Amino acid sequence: MLFNERLITMPIKTIVLDTEVFVRLKNDFNHSHFRKLKSLPKNEVYNLAITDVTRKEVESKIKHQVEEHFRSLQKFQNSPLVHRAFELSTFSFNDLKIAIEKAISEFNSFLLSFEIEVISSKSVELWDVLDLYFESRPPFSVKKKSEFPDAISLMAIEKHLFNKKGIVISGDCDWESFFNGKENFSVFMSIPELIEHLLIQENSLISLFKKQISEEITDTKLSIINYLVEDPSLIELPDGRSFELEKAQIESIEIESINIVGLKKEMYGQSTYTYCSVNFGTNITLNINSVNSYTFDPLLEGETITSHFSISVTYRVAELYGKPVLSGFFIDDCIQH
Repeated sequence: MLFNERLITMPIKTIVLDTEVFVRLKNDFNHSHFRKLKSLPKNEVYNLAITDVTRKEVESKIKHQVEEHFRSLQKFQNSPLVHRAFELSTFSFNDLKIAIEKAISEFNSFLLSFEIEVISSKSVELWDVLDLYFESRPPFSVKKKSEFPDAISLMAIEKHLFNKKGIVISGDCDWESFFNGKENFSVFMSIPELIEHLLIQENSLISLFKKQISEEITDTKLSIINYLVEDPSLIELPDGRSFELEKAQIESIEIESINIVGLKKEMYGQSTYTYCSVNFGTNITLNINSVNSYTFDPLLEGETITSHFSISVTYRVAELYGKPVLSGFFIDDCIQH
């Protein structure tokens, strides 16, 4: 069957990304989660989309992210201690402007390379949004009364995909509530959750592997702790401060989600191994008392925070008496959200 004939016979499903997806991945457009969207199971045809509201929100957050970085550089630059140690080049407003333009250009290149459709919100009626607001229906609630951008995005998506199949990715529970009961929509909390859902439909081993991984979660937690401590990268605090983590500072580690995002078989001599890629959503409680800060603000004594990490792990699966058995694993990557 030719590709064009396949497009005619197979319904196209649109995958819509919320702003929250970009925030969670820190606007890293080369992130493996985004790349996974390019290798979706081939038994369906998918179209990626965002709304024009999401596009504006992401651009705004990129600008804020760059501005925060420049403010940190200026603060570092203006420190007397730094000037006594070495000289730094000055950063001008024009440098900031160029950096913002470059960052937004990378976002636009990402949209083009992934062929992401931008859904217009022009079809959304103001009074439809206000009805949601006054009736406190999702995305509005008692605690979230200023969700007008989300409301416009949600209604634009609903109108654009009327009577068509849609997949929405958002960690915002109000998005899930909005599409609840709408049979043509499915909602997933993250890209890994969607990828696993699609893989399960193609490979019956996914559920078995996931069960085995869950049974060995204690060893995985210990490996994650060791990886964080040995990794030279710095842990970032909510206010922008950074420090090198010590093992004693990890009070607890909780696995929030486990999603299998890829399976690959390889031959080694007479043996066949399956490599299983897994994404762990992890909450780690840190006691940041007496750490070496990389800024000039003193840390509070006994301060405790909980930070979210996305951990990418590869498991090797061997065949033992005709059954797949996990024989080892290694950590590929760790990103703090």
